[in-house]
Amino acid sequence: MNWSNITLEQLVDIDNAKQSDCSAIEKRMRIYSAVYRCSMEDARKVSLKRLYDFHNELAWMNQLPKEVITKKVKIDGRVFEFELDAQKLDAGSYITIMDLLKRAKEEGVLNYIHKILAEIATEKGKKADADVAELFYKNLTVDIAYPIGVFFWKLSNALMQRILPYLANQMETKVSELEDLLSNGDGLSHSTTSQIQTLLSGIRSQNGELFDSLTRLHTSSRSKNM
Repeated sequence: MNWSNITLEQLVDIDNAKQSDCSAIEKRMRIYSAVYRCSMEDARKVSLKRLYDFHNELAWMNQLPKEVITKKVKIDGRVFEFELDAQKLDAGSYITIMDLLKRAKEEGVLNYIHKILAEIATEKGKKADADVAELFYKNLTVDIAYPIGVFFWKLSNALMQRILPYLANQMETKVSELEDLLSNGDGLSHSTTSQIQTLLSGIRSQNGELFDSLTRLHTSSRSKNM
């Protein structure tokens, strides 16, 4: 047995058992239940000798998985690829990943790896559906998930410095194009003008704080480079 036999869900259950306040024997039963995916009722039927032997058999868990990245996986007949080039992520995925990394640093990474992987996963050339986070949690093994999680963890600070100015610039450009279209659009129909105004209003109201933050960061970055 090794990390290729342990899913993210099992790892969370194992970690919860280790961190619990129950007795050493109870912890071993809970870990046994998580590893072999059996009920606690069945785990309680295991002999003490087997529990102690089982504990020794898990010595390999003291070593982290190798940081060898697997870019493609197959789960339940579905094939997923992971986009590791941050420049190719859309703005929404990037912002979500940065938020997940921040929360992972504050609350612990184990509960967020599958969500991060879901944001960078593609299926049949398109961004994977929202349901894949739960699918990854229950089926993706640690030997695959851990290296990718570490990859983004290490790059998080560098990504922030590289991508935020780009995102701010893109948002500024799109808003400016819409505003120019309104100011120079003498030939626009009333309905088209109304639609553009509604779109601009939505961008400002729903993404105002994000836009302001990105713009401030972008402006600050440009000022420091002058």
